[in-house]
Amino acid sequence: MNPEATNRIVFHEITKPAILSAIQAPRHIDLRLVDAQQARRVLDRLVGFKLSPILWRKVRPSLSAGRVQSVAVRLVVEREREIAAFQSEASFHVVALFTLPEAQGESVLLKAELRKNFKTKAEAQAYLEACKQAVFTVETVTKTPAKRKPAPPFTTSTLQQEAARKLGYPVALTMRLAQTLYEAGLITYMRTDSMNLSGLCLVGLQGGHQRVDGARLPQKADSIIRMRWVRRRHTKLFGRRI
Repeated sequence: MNPEATNRIVFHEITKPAILSAIQAPRHIDLRLVDAQQARRVLDRLVGFKLSPILWRKVRPSLSAGRVQSVAVRLVVEREREIAAFQSEASFHVVALFTLPEAQGESVLLKAELRKNFKTKAEAQAYLEACKQAVFTVETVTKTPAKRKPAPPFTTSTLQQEAARKLGYPVALTMRLAQTLYEAGLITYMRTDSMNLSGLCLVGLQGGHQRVDGARLPQKADSIIRMRWVRRRHTKLFGRRI
């Protein structure tokens, strides 16, 4: 294959405008990218041929490992060694519940925690005995505004993690359900590690939200804020076609 006489089209989303734009602007094959891919294949073989037989013996047959899996196994092993070497120490934490009267005659329960921890139970009990005759007062009340930002759109890994954490779903069940939703046109493609939203998708979301909520996506927000905003509204759009 002659690299100079061979063209390649590149698109980063499966939408009609993106594919048509890629066809109208082809490029030559980038040999640097080809060399990088060949280097990754070589690393997979150099590392995998040594690591895969260990997995066959220690885990189960037919497993394979390469440059990515070997690093993941290394991280898991190091973390397990840290857990095994950890020496636990007992500590005692003091928590108090105060009943405060209000002007309306009702009472409010206030929870207070001591910032200091005690190493022994005797120290904690001695502190509590000393506090029996003490008078406690509220010196200051500080109010601070809290902001809660919604999570960005799901990637494949975060989708699997949330399904396992909240619903107890195994990976196979999660991906089977996601495939069903994708084939029905209810979600975008679920096998991705990117959180980018295409312009076509944002236009559809703009119109859909204006019809449903009477609101529009913020135009001046950067991409990550827009993605978080879309994720927050995702519960309302999940079962609707736009």
